[in-house]
Amino acid sequence: TNQKKFSIGISAPGLPNDNNTAIAFMPGRMQGLENFNWAGFLHQPTYVLNDAVAAMMGEARFGAAKSKKNVVMLTLGTGVGGAILLDGKPYQGAFNKAGHIGHMVIDDEGDCDVTGMPGSLEECMGNCTIEKRSKGKYTSTQQLIDAYKNGNADAKDIWLKSVRQLAIGLASVANILSPEVIVLGGGITQ
Repeated sequence: TNQKKFSIGISAPGLPNDNNTAIAFMPGRMQGLENFNWAGFLHQPTYVLNDAVAAMMGEARFGAAKSKKNVVMLTLGTGVGGAILLDGKPYQGAFNKAGHIGHMVIDDEGDCDVTGMPGSLEECMGNCTIEKRSKGKYTSTQQLIDAYKNGNADAKDIWLKSVRQLAIGLASVANILSPEVIVLGGGITQ
C-alpha cells in the first residue's frame, strides 16, 4: 500500500515511558490509558508527552517563549504542572519526571499532595484544593476570584495567600534554573 506515514503527537497528564510512546504513570486519571500502545492502535509513529511539556513546546515555537532557549512553564489548572526547556530542548530528566514544579514544597507543614509531598505548590494553588483552602466556601478558583474582585475579605486573604505562595515557587525556580522567561498558562492564569 502507498499510504504516506506521518507522526502523531499526544499529550496527557502523567509521566511518559522512557521512549515517549505511552503515558506510563497517571494515577487516578483517564483510567485505561496508562501504558496504552498508541502507535499500535493508530498504526502510525506516535510520540507521547506530558501535557505541560507539550504546552511549553507550543509556547517555545509559537508563543510567549518564541526564540528562547531556556524556559520554564507552569500550567495552573486543576493541579499545577510544569516543564523545562534547556538549550532549546525539552528536559524530561530521569524517568521523564523533570518539570513537575507543582510538587515542589512551599509549606512543609501543609497537607500532602497526590505524590505525598507536603504543602506543595499544587496544594497551595491548584483548583483541586480550592474547597479545602476555602474551608468549603468556594468550589472553584473562578468563584474565589469573583468573590475577591467583589471585595470579599475572606476571598482576598485566600487568593493573596495562594498568589504569594506561587511567587515563592516562581522565585525558587528562577534561582535554581535561571530561565530567560517563565511562562504561566492554564485555566487559573487568566
